[in-house]
Amino acid sequence: MNKGKQAAIRLREEIGLEDPNDIPIEDVVIGRGGILQYKSMGKIDGRIVYGKKVCTIFINSDIQYEGRRRFAIAHELGHLEMHRGSLIHDDGASLEWFNNAETQLKKGIQEYEANQFATEYLMPSSIFHAEATGKIFGPDLIKQLAERFLTSLTSVVFKYFETDLHPIAIFHIFNGKVRYWKKSDDLRVWIKDITRLSPPEDSVAMEYINADYEPIYRANDLRQEISKSTYFNLKDYEDDTEFYEYCIVTKAYKNILSVVWEK
Repeated sequence: MNKGKQAAIRLREEIGLEDPNDIPIEDVVIGRGGILQYKSMGKIDGRIVYGKKVCTIFINSDIQYEGRRRFAIAHELGHLEMHRGSLIHDDGASLEWFNNAETQLKKGIQEYEANQFATEYLMPSSIFHAEATGKIFGPDLIKQLAERFLTSLTSVVFKYFETDLHPIAIFHIFNGKVRYWKKSDDLRVWIKDITRLSPPEDSVAMEYINADYEPIYRANDLRQEISKSTYFNLKDYEDDTEFYEYCIVTKAYKNILSVVWEK
């Protein structure tokens, strides 16, 4: 079990909290010695500033969606629980951070741990598993889980991937390029070499890029049929079977999370 998940479980046990929706997360921050403030922060969702006695968490007041706001708060709460006293006093980007390789590596680990904390705190594994088991995977289920746990669609997708309930592949596409991908072990495919390249021309993700990240599919159309060969290499004499692709698009950040699974 990773450090972030352990810290989230420990916190819930210490405050006697089984379901995170029972107590406003803002109250939890205050109870753990933090001050929560909202202000416009451009493209940064959250930031924590460590003080000698009190830590201040800043959350972007321009965040439109409650799920994203709660995840940002939970992420910074993770820093508060795990990284207080760290040499890194600011969670935002700075030139000094980029110029120091050692600090950059440490920050990367801390960001990963804070994300794991937020995911487990907002979506306890036992409850999430019970809510998701036995249900057909797709956009409707992702939306239902996001509404149940009051968090973002993106965080639900990563939590679902972690639970390994259904084999899926995830492609993170930023500013028109594939930054990374992950796939379930049970998804027996060979992913094309597209990292740092544009997504495939016949992908749904590319449709959104060509449409300048505007919504082109809604409701029942969010799940689109694609060919296996869109993202995956075919073996000799292998049939090009049908898959589904579902994209979570954030226009302001030119960000796409593309989820692909077998039909």
